Amino acid sequence: MDTLLTFLIIFIPAGLCFWQLMRFTRDTVGTRSPLKISRVYKTTALSFFFRLDSTIPLYCFFVSGLLFKVCFLKPAPVSVFLENAALKSLTLTVMIALFLLIGILSLAIDLNHWQYAKNVVITTLPEQHTIELKMGDTELILNEGDIQAIHHYHNDAKLRKAYGEYQLTNGDFFFLPDTVEGVWVIKEYFKNIPEDSTVKTLPFIKQHSGTESAGG
Repeated sequence: MDTLLTFLIIFIPAGLCFWQLMRFTRDTVGTRSPLKISRVYKTTALSFFFRLDSTIPLYCFFVSGLLFKVCFLKPAPVSVFLENAALKSLTLTVMIALFLLIGILSLAIDLNHWQYAKNVVITTLPEQHTIELKMGDTELILNEGDIQAIHHYHNDAKLRKAYGEYQLTNGDFFFLPDTVEGVWVIKEYFKNIPEDSTVKTLPFIKQHSGTESAGG
């Protein structure tokens, strides 16, 4: 029994990790690479919101609620650690506010980015070496040389929030958050696109004043 438990605990997780690695390699540079076969990547609410980084707001709200309960509803357990009641309340109140702020801002950025990621479909066409990009009612066929530059905006933090502004040679542009499924294939297909990066503490996507994007 002990041997079986050891096998289950050690080798099954290792096997799953190895399988995921093999699958990732197959789907990026292997037999199912978008450069070799036609692949379709669609961003859905499930794929967008049920990611590890998307759980951060829930975690922050949970922690802030727990601290609120400890501070204001059941203060006795923490009195051992903070003898001064005023200091205790101030410390926990600041922590509650901080977690709430992080959660609210993270959720607000996700909701803002979702407007530009919702139902985006990226289809690779390796025989023509083109990419079909659908954004709502807009459909673009991207060929080599169609994208003039990519401007990245990110918060330069471990809890990374980022998006790209794609400038087209015809003067149009469109935005794609980094959380869009398959967005990486654009740079994989067209490797010589000039890129730059700008740090924004709060990387909300905003339309340029007086201009209209290719996505409407």
